[in-house]
Amino acid sequence: MQTNALVKIDKYALDQITYAKREVLNDEEERDDRLREIQRGMRLGNTHKLPTRIIFETADGEIKETEATIWAVTEKRVLLKNDLSIPIRSIYSVVL
Repeated sequence: MQTNALVKIDKYALDQITYAKREVLNDEEERDDRLREIQRGMRLGNTHKLPTRIIFETADGEIKETEATIWAVTEKRVLLKNDLSIPIRSIYSVVL
């Protein structure tokens, strides 16, 4: 992933995104780290209402970034306000 090619988008545009169908992280340790980052971001969002930077890949291979508060996490998705969500498989990282 090249972070210098990030395209920033507003969180309210997330419902217009088609996300990567594949898992963007190949290494199991990286996936475990990502899940820990997501869960920590959720705790900060629920207790302090702090937004996080979420870096993810779209179906066309673009790397995008948005800033949002993580309210919940399911087995497959990160849930945000206004019924928005991002598939975990598409997320490279969550920056607190």
